[in-house]
Amino acid sequence: MPTAEQGSQYHWPSAGNAALAEVLRNLFTGKQNSIAAFGNLEAQPRELVRKLGQGVDLGHTVGDAVAAWIAGDGFAQLNNYPY
Repeated sequence: MPTAEQGSQYHWPSAGNAALAEVLRNLFTGKQNSIAAFGNLEAQPRELVRKLGQGVDLGHTVGDAVAAWIAGDGFAQLNNYPY
């Protein structure tokens, strides 16, 4: 049996999902609808990771835009005033 690479970190649910999909594809050879369904299930975590990455990228873009807006709204000039 293959073993995990020492020192590497794994998302074990994804590893188990991929292993299960591979076993099922081998058990259901010739059943194209089943094999396609296994592939679709296996792809779901990858799609989630892609969407998470897009969400983080959008968040950084929004944060940069808000920071730029704040820099131009006069707050910096008034920030340290003793009221």
